[in-house]
Amino acid sequence: MEICPRPEQCIEWGNTAGFRFKEQNRFDLPPYHYGLLLRKPFT
Repeated sequence: MEICPRPEQCIEWGNTAGFRFKEQNRFDLPPYHYGLLLRKPFT
């Protein structure tokens, strides 16, 4: 399904918006789902 963004694409969007991602905060839920925890540092 091309309409669903890949996890890597979501991580890139988060990084662009100032969020930080650690690989340990990636949750793969096969076959079609995943979870990501991105954090925004305090400024």
